[in-house]
Amino acid sequence: MEELHKALMKHYLIKDTKETPFVFPKDPEPVLKQLMFTLNHLMERGYTLSVICLSDFVFRDNVLFLNKKTHWIELDKGPYFVKEKEKAKCFIPEGKDSLTMTYASVGLFAFYLWTRKIETTLTESDYGKLKGTKVYYFIKNTMEKNPILLYL
Repeated sequence: MEELHKALMKHYLIKDTKETPFVFPKDPEPVLKQLMFTLNHLMERGYTLSVICLSDFVFRDNVLFLNKKTHWIELDKGPYFVKEKEKAKCFIPEGKDSLTMTYASVGLFAFYLWTRKIETTLTESDYGKLKGTKVYYFIKNTMEKNPILLYL
């Protein structure tokens, strides 16, 4: 975790290390990119998060930091899980397992950042104003049978 924090601090030039709980950002795009940085860093080292849970993150200098290893797992080993008491604060996709669960959870988190709605599945009618935007295509990709995490 310390290595991840150092990488975030270096990449985002963090000056204030005071931690604050998760709050809705005015612009959700940087938060999604910060999550992607964290996941990429973990995956390069053979790890991922089983699901995205708000309680696992804090902000430092307006940058999203993972502050708990609760859902930190080795890639392809699992188990992919969510602690029962945390379900209300987590993005848990229905019908997913292994790495597809992680990717779908990221997509549900992105949906939450833009809409402030917590969902377990998404239908085309759920997207509303997001349709045709780059976050729409990102979320759609995360929900596919063979998902990808690509946000340009």
